[in-house]
Amino acid sequence: MIEVLVVDDDPRKRTRIASVLNDALGQDNVHYRYATSAAAGATQLEENDFDLLILDVNLPLRNGEAAKRDAKLSG
Repeated sequence: MIEVLVVDDDPRKRTRIASVLNDALGQDNVHYRYATSAAAGATQLEENDFDLLILDVNLPLRNGEAAKRDAKLSG
């Protein structure tokens, strides 16, 4: 099983990414976790191990905020 984290605030892109990976690897071979902000993605990375990270570059820093290029967490 391949563990994938997709960090993207656009649900259409998340669906498309999963579709492409499922076609390439087989739906039963991939497990997805999703995050819609840089902060949520960082939390997922701290709490889980992933084989693949797909990261949007225009991303809100936190859920509910507007997307901006190169959102960075301080810490």
